[in-house]
Amino acid sequence: MEDREPKSQPAEVKSNIEKLSYPTETILKSIELVDLIVNHKGTAVPSTSSEISVITGRSESNLTMKLSSASQYGILKNMKGKGYITTKLYDEYKHPIY
Repeated sequence: MEDREPKSQPAEVKSNIEKLSYPTETILKSIELVDLIVNHKGTAVPSTSSEISVITGRSESNLTMKLSSASQYGILKNMKGKGYITTKLYDEYKHPIY
């Protein structure tokens, strides 16, 4: 039987693994944040982080991780330059069809 060395992962796979991050907020806290946004702005128009800051009463820098968590859960989408908008997943969660 020959000695086998464990195969090392390619550099690009290693770098992707190192870049993984996990939500810092719970899913329930993220849903509460998105609920606040929806109650003030609705779901049709993206909300900028400055608008969300006013809605929540928190500074924009304080919201970064919270918005990131909601995006990682897939209930909020960053529209890159336009703001954040709710996703179909959020709509399905809030208005389930039986």
